Amino acid sequence: MKSLAISIVALVVSIFCLSLIVADMDPGVYEVCYLEVKYVVFNSTDNSKYVEVVGKVWLNGNVDFNNRPFRFRCGSKVVISCPEYLDVLGYRARFSFWQKEENPTFQGLTVTNRTLTIVLNEKKAVWWANYVLES
Repeated sequence: MKSLAISIVALVVSIFCLSLIVADMDPGVYEVCYLEVKYVVFNSTDNSKYVEVVGKVWLNGNVDFNNRPFRFRCGSKVVISCPEYLDVLGYRARFSFWQKEENPTFQGLTVTNRTLTIVLNEKKAVWWANYVLES
């Protein structure tokens, strides 16, 4: 009788420990980070004139539009690609560089490749693709 009680207690403790391990591995519970990709087009002769535009963006090889924040698991590696040229109301704009938005000056890291690889470790990251109108 004593060994049966010990076996039952050992079984209950084992089930409890196993449930803690499984709950810790649950892929449905994770921290979410947001990525915003924005396009801005500058006038080639007067950089005080600019406009933010919506266009296609490729995230991890999949095409979408940059008109909203994207949700990713924090710690995810994300590959962002933008087009070399944008058509803005009949004018052609050429890609210049990526810039990470950082407060208060918005002048964060600058990258000149059209394809950017980042790891999302912030709750919200904003990257701007800067374009210049061609004459």
